[in-house]
Amino acid sequence: LLWYGNGSGWTSTVMSLVAGNETNATYRGDIPPTGSETTMFYYIEVFDKASNSNASITENYSTNYPPMITNVTYIPQYPNGTTMATIYANVTDAEGISAVTLYYSTDGTIYTSTPMGNISGDMYNSTIPPIGFT
Repeated sequence: LLWYGNGSGWTSTVMSLVAGNETNATYRGDIPPTGSETTMFYYIEVFDKASNSNASITENYSTNYPPMITNVTYIPQYPNGTTMATIYANVTDAEGISAVTLYYSTDGTIYTSTPMGNISGDMYNSTIPPIGFT
């Protein structure tokens, strides 16, 4: 059995035989996604045909989701080669944001990077300079 939990109780699931035989085998057990950032604890418990049992030490891993980038907008609505474009984005992460970088290109192959600044709450912005054509 594979036992797992995130601090609010334990859940068990039967493990499946992947390879081997009844005296030497590899088993697999899946822990379902948590849907949120958490630390997941797990251990394996085994029983033999004589009803003896043993358990592994308790291990853990942390789920850490990447930052979310939403509501990307730009001003002016129709930039041209002689005006700057200001890019805005909401950026969130449960662990906190350390840096946000805007990458832009005129040909889709060579990109220029520029840092985005935090202007309020989760909102970041940066500008793309005029690109020289109209």
